[in-house]
Amino acid sequence: MKRLIIVLSITMALLVLSSCFPGSGPKVPKSLLIDDIHSNYTEEFEPSKRYETLIQEFRGKGYTVDLASVKGFSPENYGVVLVATPGDAFSAGEIADLSALLSRGGKIIVLGEWFEYYDNTILNTLLSALGIDIQFSNNKIVDESNNYGFVEYWVTTSLFESHRITSGLDEIALFGAC
Repeated sequence: MKRLIIVLSITMALLVLSSCFPGSGPKVPKSLLIDDIHSNYTEEFEPSKRYETLIQEFRGKGYTVDLASVKGFSPENYGVVLVATPGDAFSAGEIADLSALLSRGGKIIVLGEWFEYYDNTILNTLLSALGIDIQFSNNKIVDESNNYGFVEYWVTTSLFESHRITSGLDEIALFGAC
């Protein structure tokens, strides 16, 4: 019996040390794919320039960052996918790939646009197809009292759920939110 306990203890230690212990490793790679193939941008908003700070932050955290126009739209190879203001609809296969990413613990960052600059229909269709209960509207939130810099559409709020993401926050500003 003592020998069995020793063998099990050594085996467990080896599994933990070799990162083969169930749940010890990430389910998704530390990589970000930026979708720039669904008519997301014009030339003046080239993604590597538009998201330069975001890209630097991700790389600073050890992530690789790729553009879909260079590597292909292959969410299965990434841990995070950024989808911003798509102008072209996603195919059934692309939606299935994004759904599979979510089911294995990956993340999708979605960015819509507000007011008259963009129609969020394509983005909202994608979110619905993924079973995500968030929709972007084409209006803008304004608040004449609770705002940043006296700009009525830079709304501030302290009304958010207590969560580890909001820990230490007293107030956030929503710049041009819908």
